[in-house]
Amino acid sequence: MKWLNHGVVWTPSGSQWWARSHATCPTQVWLDEQTLRIYVQCRSEHNVGRVGYVDFDPRDPRNVIRCREERVLDVGAPGTIDDNGVLQTIVLRTSGGPLLMYDIGFELCHQIRYRLLTGVAVSEDNDATFQHVQTTPLLERSPGEEHFRCGLWATEDAGRFRMWYVAGDSWKQIGDKPMPVYDTRSGESEDAFTGRLRDVSYCC
Repeated sequence: MKWLNHGVVWTPSGSQWWARSHATCPTQVWLDEQTLRIYVQCRSEHNVGRVGYVDFDPRDPRNVIRCREERVLDVGAPGTIDDNGVLQTIVLRTSGGPLLMYDIGFELCHQIRYRLLTGVAVSEDNDATFQHVQTTPLLERSPGEEHFRCGLWATEDAGRFRMWYVAGDSWKQIGDKPMPVYDTRSGESEDAFTGRLRDVSYCC
């Protein structure tokens, strides 16, 4: 397979207060044969992330069809896991169910730089907006996963969900900045909303 580098195809104009910069973690959903929707995290002038989307022509992904002016997923209330930013990781169409967006909530801390935990939001208006199912994490902290339990990717097969995520509880000093240390784990669940994983195992 030969890849062609087309360079930057979209960047925020900076005209929206919530999208002054960045277009992070592009996450795709096919709306139809003529429309490829890409969800991106953009950031405010205070570096707080919120999620929007850009629609592209899949026949020529350099061609922008429309750009969402308002965010589709906002930060949470003070004290919730995503009160300082939210970042989408996958948008999943479930069989016979709703459209789900799994995300990472950014929680600033005093003794560590931040905590990253997983949330889940649902769209009931054909991908236009998402609302969190709950204000607490989908994947709550557990031993060895006190600081990070996030970056979730999921697949569904006959109502069973296989989930991969990163997890950790330590940091490594690199230069003048502590950086997170984590590995990849996986598990299965019969419920996309509770985060109760069975047969959790290390991937690497």
